[in-house]
Amino acid sequence: MNLTKKVLHYADAIPIALKILGRDLYKKDEAIWESTLRRLERFPNKDIQNVLKLSYDGLEWHEQQIFLAIAFVFKGWFLHEFESILDACELFPKEGIRNLQDKCLITISWDKKMGMHDLIQQMAKDIVMKENINVPRRRSRLWHYKDILSVLTNPKG
Repeated sequence: MNLTKKVLHYADAIPIALKILGRDLYKKDEAIWESTLRRLERFPNKDIQNVLKLSYDGLEWHEQQIFLAIAFVFKGWFLHEFESILDACELFPKEGIRNLQDKCLITISWDKKMGMHDLIQQMAKDIVMKENINVPRRRSRLWHYKDILSVLTNPKG
């Protein structure tokens, strides 16, 4: 795959991501493009993440919880299954899911499966990581196997 296609794949139709990457890579040689793409696989572009986070910051608390639940567990689930879980938790799923869609933070496919762009899912992971960078036990959610192992094997985790 050529470098331009790799950048387009990474941005995956998020206009602000294309604009920021275009700005960063403009008039750079191929080696810089390749290096940047390798880095982005591990460390997302902070400018893109900051812009995406504005939508998250504008959510109500219950909507943030719904968003994080989708990002960490329920991406790819059928909407009706997820809504019944949220109802049991009193998180007001109909309103919350609609607001997440309106802010383009999630998608609902034709067959009613919930989806989320990889960049937005990475933003969710960054949000939770920043809850407590040094002590995984104090985060609301865990996903990285090293953090999970640390919490399970070390009482101070």
